Amino acid sequence: MLKRLKKNNKGNIILVTLMILTAVLTACLGAAALVAQGIILHRTQKGSTSAFFASETGTEKILWEIRKNNFQFLRADGSGCQANDYINFSADCFEDQTICCQAAQSLVLLSTGATFEVRSIATTPEYIIHSTGEYSGSKRMIEITIPKE
Repeated sequence: MLKRLKKNNKGNIILVTLMILTAVLTACLGAAALVAQGIILHRTQKGSTSAFFASETGTEKILWEIRKNNFQFLRADGSGCQANDYINFSADCFEDQTICCQAAQSLVLLSTGATFEVRSIATTPEYIIHSTGEYSGSKRMIEITIPKE
């Protein structure tokens, strides 16, 4: 009987081949899953970074308007900004001022496709400004505090 088992080993090579192919396929699928996860993480990071830079652009824009163009935190009707007012950078608000506060949301679209909005969160005893950037579903916000002079 033992001699018969030793002579009848024709199917063993198929089993060994299947086991090797299964191991190689498992390794390849594992590597592909890691690569796919890395690509998704890269896209998320890119969106987050672009959103942060858009937010920073809004912060720099409002600081420029305050320091160089003497922005006064006023609404178009001449009253002061209220808490949670949006800063509108594209309106002709006054004769000598092209930006003003308003209650309606005001998004600024950048050439990269990112957007930002700037809000006046508080006006007493100092100005607290939130600049929120958004790109590809990611949002980032920067808060600055500006003392009243």
